[in-house]
Amino acid sequence: MVRYIEKTAFEQRYQSTEKRFSANLGFFASLTRSSVIKNSPNGNLDALVRLAPVAPACQDFYMATTHEKFRSFISVLPAILLIAGFGCTVTPIPAAPSPMHSARQEPPGTDASPDIRPEARQRKTIRTVYLTFDADMTPAMKRRLEEKKVSFWYDQGLVDYLRKENVPATIFTTGMFAELYPVLVKDLAEDGRFSIQNHSYDHAGFESPCYGLNELSTDDQRRTEITKTQAILKALTGYAPTLFRFPGLCKNAHDDAIVTSLGLQVNDGNLVSGDAFSHDAARIAMHVIDTAVDGSVVVMHLGGPNATATPRAVMLIVPALRAKGFVFEKLP
Repeated sequence: MVRYIEKTAFEQRYQSTEKRFSANLGFFASLTRSSVIKNSPNGNLDALVRLAPVAPACQDFYMATTHEKFRSFISVLPAILLIAGFGCTVTPIPAAPSPMHSARQEPPGTDASPDIRPEARQRKTIRTVYLTFDADMTPAMKRRLEEKKVSFWYDQGLVDYLRKENVPATIFTTGMFAELYPVLVKDLAEDGRFSIQNHSYDHAGFESPCYGLNELSTDDQRRTEITKTQAILKALTGYAPTLFRFPGLCKNAHDDAIVTSLGLQVNDGNLVSGDAFSHDAARIAMHVIDTAVDGSVVVMHLGGPNATATPRAVMLIVPALRAKGFVFEKLP
């Protein structure tokens, strides 16, 4: 008589559980009666698995599966729960407790039962990295291009990769680069994933020495470098840049003040990749990957003869940072 009462209770518990699961997953009821389950090997699997009760439905489901009628069902339980997404887990134990005398289950979020529900996973902090690429052009670089000593001062493959992987980026371009590659600059500006910003007109150093760059000697020259490029970029893109990056990152507080007086913000980045004139893509990539933190603004170049390793480095950086939980954005 007692066994009959227990069996009836289990049947009712299972039927109730089946209804609850069916309400959330239309195929659940048919799945529990599928040929896959019918053909599963029988055996005392109670001693091998149990459900971690992170939700009430999991507790009911555990009670149902301990009944002998559903022992074969438990062999495919992990796959069903993974598809259903109910937050239940299956872990091995030495022996399964009797359903009539099971230990008290801890509520979600305690040490005994970590909160692994989807909403808990969504609360993870998003870490953002900003990839930026300088599109340099000096009078000497322009002469080499006109004399056909170089084919391009940027790498189209790098641009294509960023688009293919849907990686937003900010391009700091000189006015002279935009004059030589107006189609590219306009195309990037029309793509919502990219932002075009000001990198002076001909990449002259605002302070000296600055990596052998031509020197600007007066404030009027410095202002002209900025305002001339603003006009060029606005004509190509339809909007005026709001950010400025110093050539070679060479500047002082007085130069910062000049930029601010013209209505722009200085953004020289905070993680210099070291890609200029480097041929070691792995070294560039490892430096960025190991150093990046939330809010890092990575300074790189748009490829070309002076940054030949940059495309390969970016192809290492993007998947590695994504695997670490970073997302990419263009500068606001």
